Amino acid sequence: LSPLSLYARSPDLERAINDYSRIFLPLLAGWTAASPPPPPPIEVAWVWQLHKLDPTAYERDCVKAFGRVVGVRPGQNPFAVAAATEDGALAERSAEDQDHATPLSISTDIVASAERQAVFLWQVRWAHYSREEWLRDAEQRYRMMLHLMGQDHARFIVPTYDIDLMWHT
Repeated sequence: LSPLSLYARSPDLERAINDYSRIFLPLLAGWTAASPPPPPPIEVAWVWQLHKLDPTAYERDCVKAFGRVVGVRPGQNPFAVAAATEDGALAERSAEDQDHATPLSISTDIVASAERQAVFLWQVRWAHYSREEWLRDAEQRYRMMLHLMGQDHARFIVPTYDIDLMWHT
């Protein structure tokens, strides 16, 4: 968990968005398979998760900036995070590098997404949301919903919180 304010517009969230777009995503795009990047600070990982929750925007933004979709590589832990940073800067990059980095254009509203996710996280905080049997059942319901969606692309299906949890993970 992070002691930072990351669920609504705040200096902490703005700094995390800046570090994500100026430093982390370009850093991730530039690493080779032989040398994966260090895990991001938790606040940057949060922004990355928010960006990926809009997969169309994430793909469009990555392709525009890097010519390909950027993500974790095989063998890399997609949930690894470093401790929250004191000043919001990634330790791997110097202040001089940050000053010259051009921020990636993010086409989804990260602040609005953070606000929506705050409500969602409140709803899924209950103990049964972390029980293994319950999660397996939720995964099955998620797969059934995907099947239904595949049968009728025009129909919008609103997922329940357990199915939405599977989408997020």
